[in-house]
Amino acid sequence: SSAAHYTFKMERWAPDQLPVTADNYNSWQEYAMSKMCQILHTKALDARLKDDQEHPVRAVSLHPGVIQTKLGRSAACCSITWWLYAFPRVALALGFHKTLEAGAAPTVRCCLDPKLFETDGPYPIVFISDDCQPRAPSLPPNSAQASTALLAKAAELVSNH
Repeated sequence: SSAAHYTFKMERWAPDQLPVTADNYNSWQEYAMSKMCQILHTKALDARLKDDQEHPVRAVSLHPGVIQTKLGRSAACCSITWWLYAFPRVALALGFHKTLEAGAAPTVRCCLDPKLFETDGPYPIVFISDDCQPRAPSLPPNSAQASTALLAKAAELVSNH
């Protein structure tokens, strides 16, 4: 997932209107919504899997940080993403980029730290930030209903293919 989900404008949350049409498209908001949808899906999946006593599995979404890759090579000129990827050494020096190794750290923690799931703490472990710490994700009001609506819409969209 991504910390970009924090920038999603909740008034745009309308799973019944997915996929977004070209006339209502905002690239950053759609990216942020896709990350929020990943977290909602993770939350629903974790709720379904974590209580299986025979095969206990946890689902976690995480933000690895902005990693120094070629992912942004097709970003629109002069966008924030373009600046980050057009000048990677400057972005790395300023702390905007992370190395591949540093970006892998949240994933490694989720895989190897059994203490991460010993307690749910103040909120369920669903989102791990790039500093490897659990964070409360930003979710729509009544996130359980939002997860259900999202999963229903996803099933509807893929059933046509």
